[in-house]
Amino acid sequence: MGSTQPVGKDGVEFEAKWALEPAALSPAQAAAMVELAAELPADRASPTPADGSVIGSWDGAPRSVLRGAKCEGVVIDWMRWSGPRERVGDVEGVLDARFGPAMQGKTGRFRLQASKRWAGGAGVFYDYVGKYAAAHCVVDLPGSFLAPVPGADRVQLMRVLLAMGFKPTRLDLGIDWRGVGIELIGAMRTACEGGELCGARRWQPYREFSGRRVLGDGLGIGKRGKDGSGRYVRGYDKGLETGEEPEGRWVRLELELSDDCAAQAAAIICGVGQWEAAAVELVLGAVDFREVTGDKHLAKRPRAGWWAAVLGGMTGARVVASRSASKLGSCVQWLKVGVFAPLRAHAESVGMSLVELVRFLGVDQVPASRSAGLSAVGHQLRELVKECRDAGRALPATVAELMPGGLRLAVDLGPC
Repeated sequence: MGSTQPVGKDGVEFEAKWALEPAALSPAQAAAMVELAAELPADRASPTPADGSVIGSWDGAPRSVLRGAKCEGVVIDWMRWSGPRERVGDVEGVLDARFGPAMQGKTGRFRLQASKRWAGGAGVFYDYVGKYAAAHCVVDLPGSFLAPVPGADRVQLMRVLLAMGFKPTRLDLGIDWRGVGIELIGAMRTACEGGELCGARRWQPYREFSGRRVLGDGLGIGKRGKDGSGRYVRGYDKGLETGEEPEGRWVRLELELSDDCAAQAAAIICGVGQWEAAAVELVLGAVDFREVTGDKHLAKRPRAGWWAAVLGGMTGARVVASRSASKLGSCVQWLKVGVFAPLRAHAESVGMSLVELVRFLGVDQVPASRSAGLSAVGHQLRELVKECRDAGRALPATVAELMPGGLRLAVDLGPC
């Protein structure tokens, strides 16, 4: 795709020179941003410093922690997006116009077959057209690829991708400090050891050596993956990581957002004028450190002095992944695709027929001689049936159709 004006599936031309005119938005892009802003909760629509100032007046450099280090600003360090497969050509055209022509990759990623790749590790990943081709594609833009791109241009690229119908699945934001003897990492580690950490439970320090030489220093707060909160905080020595500075000269506080949290943060950053201030609040609001007083109520515990100094008057903004309520319909689908086949195997392993096992799942007690053979799947199904019965609800008629061999739950379990 060498076109300078890639055309989307709806005929709207996306400005390929977005890096030169970061404020320009097509009518379709502007409409998409208005819609995104309307969906934001009122308390998240315009995060700003407590005093209404911009990032330029936020020093963020308390002597006790950062030793007068200079805050070099906030960066958007990594972006990963998922969107309609038919937009592959549009994304390729936009990136070609800014970074040069892509090369056809030899392999794909993210369980997708094919890819278009650029220097610096960036790529668009998709499936070839076919009966079983995935309907989505993935755009992965790592920090090494975005390094030469100004921050305002990165935000404009985010706006273009949002207008194309893409949703961010990963977004990394970071605040950099440069100076001499910066002690932020040590202060965070000491605070975690002392129980001051709030807003997360898991934390893990790390320090890497080669002989006596320090190669890396930092700590991670939170947990990645499906069991995490969607917010993973890292404080680490960026100078050691890049090999550009000795220890304590360049420190980064980084927030890695995923899925719903990444989508909320992207909408906030793209929907406000002062994107840097919004990004700083998101990073500083991801975790908190409060004094250990024995009080169970977080609001009654004063904020740790060193962390209050780092905040420098910022209030912090926090995005939280939305949790959709579990419904019986989704449970039925889960039973259909992932339960009854292994359930039959479990029945055979304890010397029971499937009908006998299901009958036992519907009663209050399972004989001790056989309950030990039930797996977590079996117990989970038993609890589902019992919960339905206790609530006085009837199981849907479709459940009977899910049982192998035509087994009818209404007959074998009785009315719920």
